[in-house]
Amino acid sequence: NLNGNGINLFAIDFDLTLIDVHTGGIWRKTANELSKKVRIFFHELIPFALKNGICICVVSFSQQTNLIKSVLNEVFGSKISSKIVIRGANENWMYNGKGSKEGK
Repeated sequence: NLNGNGINLFAIDFDLTLIDVHTGGIWRKTANELSKKVRIFFHELIPFALKNGICICVVSFSQQTNLIKSVLNEVFGSKISSKIVIRGANENWMYNGKGSKEGK
């Protein structure tokens, strides 16, 4: 029981974790092609976690956050992908804490 243990967020790295390749932040093919690289495990884990009140955040040093969003939409559909927070190195978000401010 993850909620009972105080776990309320999964932060999942994109390259070589959520997907089984490393894009190097320069993926030139389509989101559809990259969506085929999402590990099967996450096809089940992410919807299950969201259904059980656990937030999902996909993190990356990549600046291609629009591509990541498109991949998530391809795999999970907009109903689920719209609930997933994406944080990358594209400077479109702000963090005011004391931790790292460099992408992840």
